[in-house]
Amino acid sequence: MFDTYIMIKRSEIAITIWALWYTSNKLVHEGTNHGVGELVVFIRSYCTELATLTSGALCSNQSTSVKWPLPPSNVVKVNVDVGFVFAQRKACSGVIIHDAYGQNLGACSRLTSSDPWTTVCPRNRFPFDDFRGGL
Repeated sequence: MFDTYIMIKRSEIAITIWALWYTSNKLVHEGTNHGVGELVVFIRSYCTELATLTSGALCSNQSTSVKWPLPPSNVVKVNVDVGFVFAQRKACSGVIIHDAYGQNLGACSRLTSSDPWTTVCPRNRFPFDDFRGGL
């Protein structure tokens, strides 16, 4: 019977069986009970994501090379990045400092829960506050 379905339908069947197995294990071992609607949404979302990933829609045909140029002498470059997951109320920030020779002068990261501004504006707790090398 399984052989008569097209590949997409086989994937949906396999994902549904896997999701049912996983949900029943969670019920038996952890006592958590998921509703049918939640399970259906998970299966549909997983199938859609799998189809997107396997279709190559996210692949780029062009190769892009990005190069980070070194700063001039007596100057440092500071690269800062911040990400925030609103649903989980978590934020993460990272900082890297390089000199004109490409040497890593310092780096740090911070995970913050429930307050994105603590991550975006960490002025009072930033480990490089005393660093004066060209900033």
